[in-house]
Amino acid sequence: MEEASHSSEPKSKPSRTPKASLDLLHRIYNRPEYTAVVRAIGTEAWEIEDGRDLVVPLMKRFGVQRVQDATEELLAIEVRNKRTIVHLTDDVRRYAVALLGNTAIAADDDAPPMASELPRTRLQRLKHLETNADAVAVDYVPADKKRAHVVERFASHLHLADVRFQSVKDIEFIGCLEQCPFAFDFLIERGTERQIAFVRREIAITTRRRLQRFLNRLGPDYIGVRVWPIGAEKVWFWEKEWISPGDLPPETNNSKAESPPMSDSQADVSSQSLPPRPTVQREFF
Repeated sequence: MEEASHSSEPKSKPSRTPKASLDLLHRIYNRPEYTAVVRAIGTEAWEIEDGRDLVVPLMKRFGVQRVQDATEELLAIEVRNKRTIVHLTDDVRRYAVALLGNTAIAADDDAPPMASELPRTRLQRLKHLETNADAVAVDYVPADKKRAHVVERFASHLHLADVRFQSVKDIEFIGCLEQCPFAFDFLIERGTERQIAFVRREIAITTRRRLQRFLNRLGPDYIGVRVWPIGAEKVWFWEKEWISPGDLPPETNNSKAESPPMSDSQADVSSQSLPPRPTVQREFF
């Protein structure tokens, strides 16, 4: 009886992409908040504070929870050279080639290079800062807290994020503080940029005009930034509005009154004597 011939090699089957990967691929290209986060972070790695600056503005358009959920799936956090950095995961970079180009693909042992672009420059280039004020997400709500408490929390946030800064009473730049025509809270260093920071829910137009004239005197390395938290008590997302020299609407009688200067108790938030990390405070990412 003749034996039937059997092939000793198993039949090859076409490879399949796991459903979870297909679902992620679908979200990257079809959910606008996923697409925006991928494009904002790009192929580079960012220091953790810069990564937050790239992502938080997207919450205004797409919603806090939607963007937070997207970052949890899209981003990886690691410590590199004693710095905490954030970048897209390897899978996301491979799937996002159509968004980011072939430079998104790297060998397994290649870490994303550190970004050289400023976060606000990246957001402006991608037009992610051009959000219609009438289309703000429902859950994008400014924190309702006293300014003195917010100033203290922001100082603690900068300290924990290892961001170089000076409180207003310690600043010794441009000669003397008397030349400054407005009250502000911190001078923050981000790379080559120096940020004159106002911890305010709003800044009056008269203050903005004075700030812009002052920035013109200081030079291109200086920029203004308005900071205020978004979110609940335990999780704050720091909204930042960058203010650069430029044209402002003409003054009108309806312009908001100038904000009063800070009191000594409000300004006295020294980077040398910060309070310990609050037990209720959690950081985004």
